[in-house]
Amino acid sequence: VVPYLRAGYDAQWTSPEGAGAVPDSERHTPQGDQVLADAAWAYLRDNPAAIPELLWVKFWTHWSIDVFPRQNPKPGERPLIDEVRQTELDGQLVLEGVDAGDPVTVYDTPLFDLIGRWLHRLYFGGWFGLALIGFALSLRYPRELGILGLIQLNMTMVYMFFHPSTRYRSPTDPLLFLFSAYALLWLWEGWRKRRQPISLNTLG
Repeated sequence: VVPYLRAGYDAQWTSPEGAGAVPDSERHTPQGDQVLADAAWAYLRDNPAAIPELLWVKFWTHWSIDVFPRQNPKPGERPLIDEVRQTELDGQLVLEGVDAGDPVTVYDTPLFDLIGRWLHRLYFGGWFGLALIGFALSLRYPRELGILGLIQLNMTMVYMFFHPSTRYRSPTDPLLFLFSAYALLWLWEGWRKRRQPISLNTLG
């Protein structure tokens, strides 16, 4: 999973090869899901040193100002775990296999890559920066505003354990932007107070 997320590609669950592989007829069934869950927990138990990197990469993916996945398959590429599992010695993905005209390649278009992604970086990056300021200010009012922070923390933890993607984070963006609005109001009030003329009565 980590090489795919670092490269900017979506990672999908798949049946492991070899012993314990899930037949196609059992994919997306409770039985098949249980096999995959058992395999995931077994990997984490056997590789505890890999857990911090996995969680960090998923955290970064969840809060990236880029639309994730950053990369989408082009003709001749197949960067999906359920279709390719190979990496080079340096950890880079081996991408091959998507046929020309495959529907998934529609998402890799110049209009979206050149305009849509930059618009998202500008608007979400700006609102996200303001939200960090608003969150810090909200710590003074935990009873009134703490629930908003808990919602974001809960969603972050859920997708750190499961599968992070921009479309999974975006449903809670309106609540995140409440922190942005709070920061804007705070900045506006500070600017307005500095612009107010000093009263002569105050000086007297």
